[in-house]
Amino acid sequence: MSEIDQRPVFIGGTQRSGTSLLRAFVDSNTDVFFRNAEMKFYVRYYHRRNEFEPLHERENLRRFLEEYGRYRNVQEHIATPDFIDRVSEAAKGSWEKVFVMIMEELASVENRTRWGDKSPGMEFFSRQILHEYPGARFISTVRDPKAVIASSRKRYGRNILRTAVRCGISMRKILHDYQTLPPDSFLVVFYEDLVLDLENTMKRVFGFIGVEPHRPLDALTINPEKWGHGGITSYAGKEKESQGVVWQHALSSYKSVLSLFQLRVVWMLLRKEMRIMGYDGEDVNEEITKVDELSDKEKAAIDDRIKETANEWDKVSEGDE
Repeated sequence: MSEIDQRPVFIGGTQRSGTSLLRAFVDSNTDVFFRNAEMKFYVRYYHRRNEFEPLHERENLRRFLEEYGRYRNVQEHIATPDFIDRVSEAAKGSWEKVFVMIMEELASVENRTRWGDKSPGMEFFSRQILHEYPGARFISTVRDPKAVIASSRKRYGRNILRTAVRCGISMRKILHDYQTLPPDSFLVVFYEDLVLDLENTMKRVFGFIGVEPHRPLDALTINPEKWGHGGITSYAGKEKESQGVVWQHALSSYKSVLSLFQLRVVWMLLRKEMRIMGYDGEDVNEEITKVDELSDKEKAAIDDRIKETANEWDKVSEGDE
């Protein structure tokens, strides 16, 4: 087994924004290892680290690795006495080193020389991650909020306002990172670019993380075992005649999920972020910006719903559902 490359790749972004699609293309076409299931080390466990302190004590480390191993279904790799001993000796209580050793162990199982992790919500930890892993590359995905909200609604039945709040906070965090983080360590990838211009978008991604793909850019595909739980709904992998194609219908499918009233609510909440990110095109202007045409009853209903979910603004960054 070759020495593991010390430049991990992290992918964050709001749910349904293309994080799984990007993860699968990188994993299937390079030596960078990603698990299908999100590791969620930061979004789920980092705020709980006090429960396992001091981590340099073997018993506390064992408790964490066993619990985390069960949660991510990797206990056969990271909860063995041998691995616990190795981590205890090498990590010396460092949470960052513990996570590195976990990911290196999992990467070695697939004979990979580099590892990555993708988790929606991880964009809120981008600065911390880049500080703790000096050679890391961080990619944040962005997608039209209308499509994000519609996809979350259709797939999970989630509350539209709650999803809009999450999406808006994520977009503002990503925009701030784009304006302030070094371009050699932080990259923004738009879902729409993956769909409409896969070759050039992935060329930019591969160049950013410093890898050469195993396949030509015009032959990129996703290995079936990397589709993840339930598959990747934007990817046409099963139909032989369209294999490797990213479905374009996902760009406008929100129109069949969200009503005009719901679209107007989204616009009222996120119009600033949508304008900055370029999601204020002709369809938006024609369909949902005519807020003045809402009846007083509709406006009152919007105000009531927004008040009901106001407390979500403070909760959204604590982890996904």
